[in-house]
Amino acid sequence: MIRYNYYIDNMPMQDLNELDSEQKKRLESTCRTKKLDSEDITGLLQEVNNDYTRTMNKIIFDKFLEDNDTTNIFPE
Repeated sequence: MIRYNYYIDNMPMQDLNELDSEQKKRLESTCRTKKLDSEDITGLLQEVNNDYTRTMNKIIFDKFLEDNDTTNIFPE
């Protein structure tokens, strides 16, 4: 599991889609109702975006493992 998570954490994130504008607006409006500062909202959006791109990388990696022979990657 450590190696699996290491691979996912070190996959490139810059080529992946981020949250779309509608998702960001909903998150910002929720944060405003909780009376968060704009700095807090910016940090929260960045954190959510990082989690989102990591999840997308996980889906891509899981699909790769499913479609390919992975005995060399994770030897038993």
